[in-house]
Amino acid sequence: MAVVDLQRYGRFDYANASQVPRDGDIEIPTDATDITLYRNGAGHWSKFTIDTPSLRSWVDERRSLRPDLNQHHDDDEWLPKLGGPLWQQHMIELSQQVFSDRFPDTGWTYDPSMLELYVRRSDRGGGYTLWHVPSSGDTYISARYW
Repeated sequence: MAVVDLQRYGRFDYANASQVPRDGDIEIPTDATDITLYRNGAGHWSKFTIDTPSLRSWVDERRSLRPDLNQHHDDDEWLPKLGGPLWQQHMIELSQQVFSDRFPDTGWTYDPSMLELYVRRSDRGGGYTLWHVPSSGDTYISARYW
Protein backbone atom coordinates (compact mmCIF):
# COMPACT_ATOMS: atom_id res chain seq x y z
CA MET A 1 0.00 0.00 0.00
CA ALA A 2 2.89 2.39 0.71
CA VAL A 3 4.07 2.11 -2.91
CA VAL A 4 0.56 2.79 -4.21
CA ASP A 5 0.18 5.80 -1.90
CA LEU A 6 3.41 7.31 -3.27
CA GLN A 7 1.84 7.34 -6.73
CA ARG A 8 -1.64 8.33 -5.57
CA TYR A 9 -0.87 11.05 -2.98
CA GLY A 10 1.42 14.08 -3.03
CA ARG A 11 2.08 16.91 -5.46
CA PHE A 12 1.48 16.55 -9.19
CA ASP A 13 1.85 19.09 -12.02
CA TYR A 14 -0.02 19.07 -15.33
CA ALA A 15 0.03 21.40 -18.33
CA ASN A 16 -3.71 21.03 -18.91
CA ALA A 17 -6.80 19.27 -17.58
CA SER A 18 -6.67 16.41 -20.09
CA GLN A 19 -3.53 15.14 -18.31
CA VAL A 20 -5.20 14.92 -14.87
CA PRO A 21 -6.15 11.32 -14.05
CA ARG A 22 -9.91 10.73 -13.96
CA ASP A 23 -10.98 9.01 -10.78
CA GLY A 24 -14.36 10.52 -9.88
CA ASP A 25 -13.09 12.71 -7.02
CA ILE A 26 -10.87 15.24 -8.76
CA GLU A 27 -12.84 17.78 -10.72
CA ILE A 28 -10.91 20.30 -12.79
CA PRO A 29 -12.44 22.45 -15.56
CA THR A 30 -11.49 21.15 -19.01
CA ASP A 31 -10.18 24.64 -19.94
CA ALA A 32 -7.76 24.75 -16.98
CA THR A 33 -4.02 25.05 -17.63
CA ASP A 34 -0.85 25.18 -15.50
CA ILE A 35 -2.34 22.80 -12.92
CA THR A 36 -0.72 21.97 -9.60
CA LEU A 37 -2.51 19.27 -7.63
CA TYR A 38 -1.90 18.15 -4.06
CA ARG A 39 -3.78 14.99 -3.22
CA ASN A 40 -4.38 13.10 0.02
CA GLY A 41 -6.90 10.54 1.27
CA ALA A 42 -9.44 13.11 2.47
CA GLY A 43 -9.39 15.53 -0.46
CA HIS A 44 -7.22 17.59 -2.72
CA TRP A 45 -5.97 21.11 -3.34
CA SER A 46 -5.36 22.48 -6.77
CA LYS A 47 -4.20 25.66 -8.43
CA PHE A 48 -4.74 26.38 -12.10
CA THR A 49 -5.40 29.13 -14.60
CA ILE A 50 -8.77 29.69 -16.29
CA ASP A 51 -10.72 32.71 -17.53
CA THR A 52 -13.74 33.86 -15.53
CA PRO A 53 -16.46 33.02 -18.10
CA SER A 54 -15.16 29.45 -18.48
CA LEU A 55 -14.92 29.00 -14.72
CA ARG A 56 -18.42 30.38 -14.24
CA SER A 57 -19.83 27.95 -16.80
CA TRP A 58 -18.04 25.04 -15.12
CA VAL A 59 -19.25 26.04 -11.63
CA ASP A 60 -22.84 26.30 -12.91
CA GLU A 61 -22.52 22.85 -14.49
CA ARG A 62 -21.10 21.30 -11.31
CA ARG A 63 -23.84 22.88 -9.18
CA SER A 64 -26.54 21.62 -11.52
CA LEU A 65 -25.53 18.04 -10.67
CA ARG A 66 -26.85 18.57 -7.12
CA PRO A 67 -29.29 21.50 -7.29
CA ASP A 68 -30.73 20.48 -3.92
CA LEU A 69 -27.38 21.37 -2.29
CA ASN A 70 -26.50 24.40 -4.43
CA GLN A 71 -29.61 26.57 -4.32
CA HIS A 72 -28.51 29.85 -2.76
CA HIS A 73 -26.19 31.40 -5.32
CA ASP A 74 -26.69 34.41 -7.55
CA ASP A 75 -24.80 36.74 -9.86
CA ASP A 76 -23.55 38.83 -6.91
CA GLU A 77 -21.03 36.14 -5.96
CA TRP A 78 -19.16 36.95 -9.18
CA LEU A 79 -18.78 40.63 -8.22
CA PRO A 80 -16.09 42.15 -5.99
CA LYS A 81 -17.21 42.42 -2.39
CA LEU A 82 -18.01 45.97 -1.29
CA GLY A 83 -18.19 47.46 2.17
CA GLY A 84 -16.64 50.13 4.34
CA PRO A 85 -12.89 50.22 5.05
CA LEU A 86 -13.20 48.53 8.46
CA TRP A 87 -15.45 45.80 7.06
CA GLN A 88 -13.09 45.27 4.13
CA GLN A 89 -10.01 45.03 6.35
CA HIS A 90 -11.74 42.57 8.69
CA MET A 91 -12.95 40.40 5.78
CA ILE A 92 -9.52 40.46 4.09
CA GLU A 93 -7.83 39.30 7.30
CA LEU A 94 -10.43 36.59 7.87
CA SER A 95 -10.30 35.38 4.26
CA GLN A 96 -6.50 35.43 4.31
CA GLN A 97 -6.48 33.19 7.39
CA VAL A 98 -9.01 30.76 5.90
CA PHE A 99 -7.03 30.60 2.65
CA SER A 100 -3.78 29.90 4.53
CA ASP A 101 -5.48 27.18 6.59
CA ARG A 102 -6.91 25.50 3.49
CA PHE A 103 -3.59 25.44 1.59
CA PRO A 104 -0.87 24.72 4.14
CA ASP A 105 2.69 24.23 2.95
CA THR A 106 1.93 25.22 -0.66
CA GLY A 107 3.35 28.75 -0.70
CA TRP A 108 0.14 29.99 -2.32
CA THR A 109 -0.92 33.46 -1.21
CA TYR A 110 -4.26 35.15 -0.77
CA ASP A 111 -5.19 38.03 -3.09
CA PRO A 112 -7.82 40.49 -1.77
CA SER A 113 -9.43 40.60 -5.24
CA MET A 114 -10.30 36.90 -5.06
CA LEU A 115 -13.86 35.75 -5.50
CA GLU A 116 -14.86 32.90 -3.18
CA LEU A 117 -17.33 30.30 -4.45
CA TYR A 118 -18.75 27.04 -3.13
CA VAL A 119 -19.90 23.84 -4.79
CA ARG A 120 -21.54 21.11 -2.71
CA ARG A 121 -21.28 17.52 -3.91
CA SER A 122 -22.66 15.51 -1.00
CA ASP A 123 -25.38 15.96 1.57
CA ARG A 124 -22.78 14.79 4.12
CA GLY A 125 -20.75 17.96 3.55
CA GLY A 126 -18.40 17.02 0.73
CA GLY A 127 -17.62 19.54 -1.94
CA TYR A 128 -15.18 22.31 -2.59
CA THR A 129 -14.39 25.95 -2.16
CA LEU A 130 -12.91 27.92 -5.04
CA TRP A 131 -10.94 31.15 -4.92
CA HIS A 132 -10.58 32.95 -8.26
CA VAL A 133 -8.65 36.08 -9.27
CA PRO A 134 -10.53 37.48 -12.29
CA SER A 135 -7.64 39.65 -13.54
CA SER A 136 -5.12 36.78 -13.76
CA GLY A 137 -7.32 33.68 -13.97
CA ASP A 138 -5.49 32.13 -11.01
CA THR A 139 -7.92 29.72 -9.38
CA TYR A 140 -7.59 27.56 -6.28
CA ILE A 141 -9.74 24.64 -5.13
CA SER A 142 -9.87 23.09 -1.70
CA ALA A 143 -11.89 19.87 -1.99
CA ARG A 144 -13.09 17.59 0.79
CA TYR A 145 -14.35 14.06 0.33
CA TRP A 146 -17.05 12.83 2.72
